[in-house]
Amino acid sequence: MLTWENVSHDYGTGPVLADVGLRVAPGEVLALAGRSGCGKTSLLNMAAGLLAPTSGHVSNTFSHTACVFQEPRLLPWRRTEDNIGFGLKALGIPRAERTARAHRLAERMGLNPGDLAKYPHALSGGMRQRASLARALAVEPDLLLLDEPFSALDVGLRHELQDLVRSLIDERGLAAVFVTHDLAEAVRLSDRIVILAPSPGRVVLEQRIGEPFAARGEAFVRRITDGLQTAPTVRAAFSRNDPSPVTPTDIPTAPSRTRPATNEVNMVEFKPVHLPETTLATDMAGRKVLVKTNIERVFGYNPMVTSLLFCLAPKKIAGLGMPPMPPERMLAGPEYLSLPVLGVMGGDFGGGKSTFDKDAVRQRGVDLILSLTLFALDEVEVNAAERLQQEMGIPVLVYDGCLDRTGEVLRRVGALVGTPDRGNTLADYFDEKFRHIVRTVAEIPHGERRTVYYAQSPTGLLTEPRRSRHGEIIEYAGGVNAAEVFEQRGCGRTPVCATDLARWDPDVVIMLSDEGKSPQRLYNRMRTDPFWSRLKAVRNNAVFEPPAGMYNWFDRPPSVNRLMGLIWLTNLLYPEWFAWDMVRETREFYKLFYRMDLGSKQAEILLGPSLRGLAN
Repeated sequence: MLTWENVSHDYGTGPVLADVGLRVAPGEVLALAGRSGCGKTSLLNMAAGLLAPTSGHVSNTFSHTACVFQEPRLLPWRRTEDNIGFGLKALGIPRAERTARAHRLAERMGLNPGDLAKYPHALSGGMRQRASLARALAVEPDLLLLDEPFSALDVGLRHELQDLVRSLIDERGLAAVFVTHDLAEAVRLSDRIVILAPSPGRVVLEQRIGEPFAARGEAFVRRITDGLQTAPTVRAAFSRNDPSPVTPTDIPTAPSRTRPATNEVNMVEFKPVHLPETTLATDMAGRKVLVKTNIERVFGYNPMVTSLLFCLAPKKIAGLGMPPMPPERMLAGPEYLSLPVLGVMGGDFGGGKSTFDKDAVRQRGVDLILSLTLFALDEVEVNAAERLQQEMGIPVLVYDGCLDRTGEVLRRVGALVGTPDRGNTLADYFDEKFRHIVRTVAEIPHGERRTVYYAQSPTGLLTEPRRSRHGEIIEYAGGVNAAEVFEQRGCGRTPVCATDLARWDPDVVIMLSDEGKSPQRLYNRMRTDPFWSRLKAVRNNAVFEPPAGMYNWFDRPPSVNRLMGLIWLTNLLYPEWFAWDMVRETREFYKLFYRMDLGSKQAEILLGPSLRGLAN
């Protein structure tokens, strides 16, 4: 039972509710109707435990209460599936059950599996509201509180969702309280209508709707609505022409006959201020940030952004995160190599030591700071971006660094920095190749998939687990990441022990030493060390170093070059499934993405020993 007992409330500017008494029984659907300012939402907030009345008492004996708001209020850094299951996670429900329940509800709410993988910004308004409703129903409440959840939707979709929600309420035997300013909506959906008048909010009419919900056609709704509107108290409650009484403090006083003192102002003192044109940009965390329309200097607070900007608009790179590495010095021109080093962000922006020089960034006149996340977009990244933006006074936008969203990032950042056509061209190329790889990999039987170990550092005993951004290329290429370890937030590089590596005994080893250092030491160790030489990959000569030109193809940083890394790795693992001409693919990629014309011999040198592929 939900009860408001003689409830009044005052926010400090005058009473908004006066002596309201109502009850909601189990299984009953109550509509609170009235125009803005009558206290509908305040009553709902009291029922949810979000607001204590100034006087009176609210009692809610239902075991689980869930709220649905007018705005969906989905967490922008979480995918739709995680948003639906968010309340379940708070209740301690295991992930497998959360996922299953989210999928069942999503299907019932008209969301398809593809929608569950999207972030809220990629959904339409109707889809976001469906996800919000599914999130509320996922916790299996016995009381549902709805604050005008349909008001922002078009008429057709509004009726569709109204029918769906009322059907689910009836199926589950829920009690519900919903707020609306639409009297016809209240008649259509509720078992009982309470109409409130404002200033202060008070009940002026209660009426039960006797007809079953399934029998309420448009003619019935119109007839009951018209009948209610004939009541003077109802007309007055919804009227906007009810002037507030004039109080003594509202009465204007006669103007003073005394001429006020004046000061002469020298107009020369006023100088026009020329503000830059701005636009509102939305990043992939759903944050809306005001940025210049004409952006000239951009700084990426990790090298992933630098590689992206070098492809899209190299002249707009404000500075580098770290001194150029050998792969950059091999191909980049003097303009890029002479850029100032402004440092990289550590801590919440990807871990590791921070070398970020805030004063140097300000002095460079940076218009925009960008981030590509090393982890799933979450509140850590968002909060860090907000803090940096506030501290620097420079807009900060956050984008998803996941490999499968590279095409979208190219389009969005290309449009942002004034190169939309180039962004679209690169994105189309990336998406076409990526989709071809994903489709082909899906056809490879799981029993034929090769296991891969990603060896880092001179010891080879640092690696990346499955789903890590640093090692995700393995799964996308159809390999099975052999490392059964947890991901380390920060710079990654999870330590493993030799015993585990021997147990995994991978088919292939991809080796990558520290940035800027040759992996030759690790390669020689694999050949001579008794432990390494016993591994299947080493015995079969299946140890490879990823190519690197401008940036590594595989990782460190996980850049746009990972497209070539995918082509390279699928060619190594499954040449029988992929008919790549590696020299042609390499030359085509570098010409399109880096505007570099490589000769066939240069491409062969870049590919190195891996050009031979794996022996079957």
